[in-house]
Amino acid sequence: MHSANARYLEKVVFRQKKSYIDKVNKVNTPDYVLIILKSGAFMSRNSVLKVKSFEFAVRVVNLYKFLKKNNTAYELAGQLLRAGTAIGAMVREAEHASSRKDFAHKLSIGLKEANETIFWIELLFATGHIDKRMFESISKDATELLKMLIASIKTTRTNESAKVKVSN
Repeated sequence: MHSANARYLEKVVFRQKKSYIDKVNKVNTPDYVLIILKSGAFMSRNSVLKVKSFEFAVRVVNLYKFLKKNNTAYELAGQLLRAGTAIGAMVREAEHASSRKDFAHKLSIGLKEANETIFWIELLFATGHIDKRMFESISKDATELLKMLIASIKTTRTNESAKVKVSN
């Protein structure tokens, strides 16, 4: 998705034109282009997770607006909105965690939110509020986030255990 040079992230900028080209990394999605600008903030291995969780939150907000516009499944849409956007919020919180343990804890909360989000997506599909194409697309992205969170948590905990063993 983007090069290894994208270890330092400052902010995500929205551009309306898909044809906008910048010298920094970009991520194309159906409705917008995310431009990732470099700065001094260290994100290390979680930069992809940060971008994907934000991108997913935008998709969830758009799905919420679609469901609200069609006056369908208002309560379910609200639950999906809360859980689906919380994933990215927890990834952002983890960015400034006070310790590795705190970092893993915040990502674990994001993992729980991702799992809950998948539940709401499955329920919306099972009750006919979203079609198969919508379900498969957003479900795939949610599952990818879930797997990325699991991998990040495992890596963090493994690295923390190795660090404790070395210092003892």
